[in-house]
Formats: sequence, C-alpha cells, structure tokens
Amino acid sequence: MKLNLQHKRAKKKPKSNKQALARSIFAVVPVRKLIKNKRAVSAVISNMILIAAVIVVGFVALGYARSTSNNYVAEYGQTVNSDIAKLKETIAFEYAFYNATRYGSANGSLTVFLMNAGSINDITIKNSAVSNSSWSTTFNCTGQTKFLNSTLTSAFDIGEEGYYIQPLNTTLVSGTVYTVKILTGRGSTFVYNFAA
Repeated sequence: MKLNLQHKRAKKKPKSNKQALARSIFAVVPVRKLIKNKRAVSAVISNMILIAAVIVVGFVALGYARSTSNNYVAEYGQTVNSDIAKLKETIAFEYAFYNATRYGSANGSLTVFLMNAGSINDITIKNSAVSNSSWSTTFNCTGQTKFLNSTLTSAFDIGEEGYYIQPLNTTLVSGTVYTVKILTGRGSTFVYNFAA
C-alpha cells in the first residue's frame, strides 16, 4: 500500500515555476472571484458613479456660491456708490418768492430759486413741500424745474442755477415763517426757512 502511494506521487508531473507563480498570485489576489462575481464588479462601478456624482454636485455648489457672492459684491458696490453720490449732493437755496396772484390761483404760488452747490452733476428735484406749524402742501417737481432763462431742465449740473414754481393750497400770511423741504432724485433732503 505504501508503494502504491509513492508510485502515484511519482507519476504526478512536477509543477512549473509559471504555474506555481500564477496560482500564488490568484491565491493572494482573488481575481478569478472578481471576474466571476458580477456583484463585485457592479459594486465598484456604482462606487465610481457615486464619487463622480459627488464631485459634480460639489462643483455645482461651488459655482452657485461664486455667482451669488459676485452678485452680492456688485449690488453692494452699487449701493455704496449711490450713497457716496447722495452725500456729494448739496442744494443751496437762493431765494423764495411768494406771489399771491400768480397762475390765477386764489392762494398764489411760491417760486423757489436754488443752485447745485455740491460736487456731483445731475441733481434732480423730485418733490417740494411747503409747511408751517399748522399745515403742509406737497408739489411734484419732476419736469417742473427750469434754468434761470426759463427753459426746462431735467437736472442741474455743478454750479447751475434754476427755479421751480409751486402752487399753494392756502394763502401765506405776511411775516409768518414757512419751511420749504425738497427731496432730490437720489433721496437727499434739503430744508430752507423763509418769511412770507
């Protein structure tokens, strides 16, 4: 019996170095199992797809954050420039003249002479209000301001003078102090006190 086993062992062909190496590689790295196991391949592919999706979503979020921050910076810059322009506006009141019979109005009108004394061009007069302690009247000055030569103007540049005529809804009392408050197109407010 022992002889037969030895004989069978002797009949086996000796393993070549290549076969031994291949079997040792497949033993360490289960490539055969990976190739045969479709689930393992699909798991690797699904992981790669998930990684790619995460990268794409990350770039989309980065692009959105960048565009939002650029919009914010642009809006902030416009707001700051607008505020600076508003601070540069200065209106100097030169004179206010009350005419009790002007334009056929029973209460007359107030002519207000003013000048752009600031350091910025294109000052527009949006509206004007005349008041005292007991009443107030407002007038829309858009399209009503004129240069001193009586031609209409949309805006006063630096050093330019002009006027507007505001109809009144009540008669001004001589010797009483009244207040004229004007609002510019940029939102600046200027106040002038005069006696009728």
